[in-house]
Amino acid sequence: MVHPLLVANFSTIVGGGEIGLIDLCASLNDRQIDLTVAVPDKPPTDLLTDHPRRSLIPWDIWPQSRAIKQLVQENNIDVIHTTGARGLTSAFLARTGKPIIWHVRVADNDKFDFILESLAHLIIANSNATAERFSTSAPVSVIYNGVMPFESSDTRLLPDTQNKKIGIIGRMTPEKGHLDLIPAILQIQKLHDNIEFIFIGNDTGAIGDQIKQLANRPDSRIRNLGVVPSASRHLHEFDLVIVPSRIEGFGRVAAECLVAGVPVIATAVGGLKEVLANLENIFLPDDTKDWRDFILESLTNYPHTTEDLTAAGKAFTMDQHTDAIIEVYKRLASEE
Repeated sequence: MVHPLLVANFSTIVGGGEIGLIDLCASLNDRQIDLTVAVPDKPPTDLLTDHPRRSLIPWDIWPQSRAIKQLVQENNIDVIHTTGARGLTSAFLARTGKPIIWHVRVADNDKFDFILESLAHLIIANSNATAERFSTSAPVSVIYNGVMPFESSDTRLLPDTQNKKIGIIGRMTPEKGHLDLIPAILQIQKLHDNIEFIFIGNDTGAIGDQIKQLANRPDSRIRNLGVVPSASRHLHEFDLVIVPSRIEGFGRVAAECLVAGVPVIATAVGGLKEVLANLENIFLPDDTKDWRDFILESLTNYPHTTEDLTAAGKAFTMDQHTDAIIEVYKRLASEE
């Protein structure tokens, strides 16, 4: 049996990457993989607290490298699976002699990629769009993210009203495109009094502040819910979900919508083009001035059935993702 060490990039949930990490750990445990998890000790340290083989390691690179080396020795580790540049660098500096995986989920280039790609025995990219950030000589394998089967929550997140509900789910940072969407939202709300827009995600920072201000205006039909644990379990409460990202390595929210059979539209960028590749008339126009009409048309005359969406979602199951990860573990361990 293979013994991997999985090094988390952050110590709390920052975005879809950490959600994917949590799901992968659960799936590996279900497969009886003897997994050790290392989480940085930078507070808050609430990531994977229920994992039976979880260790806190220093945030700074040199102490972290020593901690990784110790974990490898104590747990008879066969392969090191890192999820960020910091963990990759620390694992390399640990000089354990074990194969190192760098799991990359961000499509945006890093100025140090030419150095970082040389530190890993294998780079796992979550899409072809992410893989394109690396040189043609880099050891890259594309493995799409896995999404857990849809399971609705026993409680409602939103009031059960006759209004149409449109969701925008994602941390409120520039690359997620929230501000590009605001003009269309305001135009729609001037024309229709039965459409609500619900924002979910980490709302710290200037963009979050702007959305809060819009939500706090009198008679506003914009709602900001901030971070909602297990938000994917409430997808069925939305009539439409919009993913307006400017750049996207994969597009977890879009994939979760497919699995849940929930109508979704998105910008044609990065991994979103791959996740939604088999669906027509689902991408927002290039010109944001045309978004209002496209959103309204999608809300009233969505071009795909629930069955269409769930069929497309079968490409992103957690079982397929876990199978591919385990095969990588076994191959690298056997080549050691």
